Amino acid sequence: MSEQYKHNSLASAPAQSYGVLTAPGAAAVALQNNGGLPARPTWATTGAMRIWIDIFPQAMDRFRSTPGLKNGPRPGYNIRDKDDWDSIYDMLLAARAEYQNKGGVVGLLRKVRRSAADNVGPAVEIAHAASKIAPNDPYATPVLGAVEVVLDAVENAARVRNQVLEGFDGLVHIFSDVELFLGTFEQDHYVWNASMDLTLTTLEAVERAIVFFLSSDCLQAEQSRLTPPPPLIKEWSISQEALRRILDIPELDLTDSTFIVNKKAQLPPRQMAEAEKVMNTSLFREWMVSPLSARVLVQWDVPTPPRTVAGVSPLSAFCATMAKALQARGPRFLPLLWFCGRHVDAADPDSTYIGARYMLPSLVDQLLRQYEFDLRPLHHDVDLTALQAGSSEGLTKLLEWLVRRLSRSTTVVFIIDGVVLFEREEFQALPELSSLLRLAADPSVPAAVKVLFASTPGTDVVRAAFEKDGLILDVGTLPRIADAPNEERMNREMGGSDYAPMY
Repeated sequence: MSEQYKHNSLASAPAQSYGVLTAPGAAAVALQNNGGLPARPTWATTGAMRIWIDIFPQAMDRFRSTPGLKNGPRPGYNIRDKDDWDSIYDMLLAARAEYQNKGGVVGLLRKVRRSAADNVGPAVEIAHAASKIAPNDPYATPVLGAVEVVLDAVENAARVRNQVLEGFDGLVHIFSDVELFLGTFEQDHYVWNASMDLTLTTLEAVERAIVFFLSSDCLQAEQSRLTPPPPLIKEWSISQEALRRILDIPELDLTDSTFIVNKKAQLPPRQMAEAEKVMNTSLFREWMVSPLSARVLVQWDVPTPPRTVAGVSPLSAFCATMAKALQARGPRFLPLLWFCGRHVDAADPDSTYIGARYMLPSLVDQLLRQYEFDLRPLHHDVDLTALQAGSSEGLTKLLEWLVRRLSRSTTVVFIIDGVVLFEREEFQALPELSSLLRLAADPSVPAAVKVLFASTPGTDVVRAAFEKDGLILDVGTLPRIADAPNEERMNREMGGSDYAPMY
């Protein structure tokens, strides 16, 4: 990355969009038979498939290690204790037969088939997620093609609705394809891993199907002879806890804040007191009390940067104290913290989750913990599969989607400490940092978006987004005072009316 590019990228941050690093996706591409693959033999059962017999026990071990469904199959229909595919498939057929036998007249059966089709979605989502994690390797694409065949069959059943009960009948044919691919590319671990993912996905889908076939709601609906009410379309939704599980990120802000509090005693008291002077400056007060979105860069560069301990500087302590004071002011303020210094050194045993790719999921997780959102429209705008894969673009879209749904009376405060560390080219963090600045510059966002970047020492690249507008505050240029640091005083002043935005 050239220096000219770096400076230009941040200088026009509010108006310029940035590409995001995206992991290469694996496309399911069908390979033509050009003579390199032998003709596929036809199997009627899995018992004759030599390689399938080898892979299935390992797939079952992985399946048993996954969490079971919250409302799992009733006793006698648990497939997790089975040792071969035929036993599992027999269990699926038995559940389906019970479902059909209790169906009554044909009209009622058709009605519940429609309900069944509406419930195929979770299985499809699981299979899609499994297919996305396979490598983009030419030898793995046949197995990905098999995954797509399963997806197409199930999705088609959901659309046609009257084929749900037959949706799993072609699995032996699909497994025969897997047998062929494994035999042809026997030494290719990509093909083996993709086949394992396909098998695990299938087992999860079968377990869900059994639960559905035996669910009391479906059986009671089929047994009922009452005139059915007009069909209701169930709206898609996801809970905030489920979305947090997809992000799969711990509460790093709490862990980092505790670490910083424990390190404060090792920082020079005089430098701690100088950092606290920031909140008495006119630039900081204007940034804080403005009812509109705003940004500010607080750095400590001249005459010399202060002491840091394990990536913690006096400005880090100031940021942690400010976030705590904002949280105490009630739900109108949503402070979102990220300490770059805690996520740059892979050799530090106290530092985990190294790199900028963890910053956005942590900020989103903090937002979900502090604000109640209506997530029903989320799937229309955000690709959940991309979120599971850790896509930077998907995470940026999710954060923007959530911020745009905050109320007008809410102020979200992004506090990012140590940004100079994320200017390093190996972290590729400029797009993520720029996305926060774009939110603060977008007048269409209803809530007030405050962005505070702190840096010890000063920045080389990020400063371009602040310098032209005079939004850089250097602690080293402030008048020196003899006061001792006083966190209680800082909390009290931050909680006063002088720092309340004028709405």
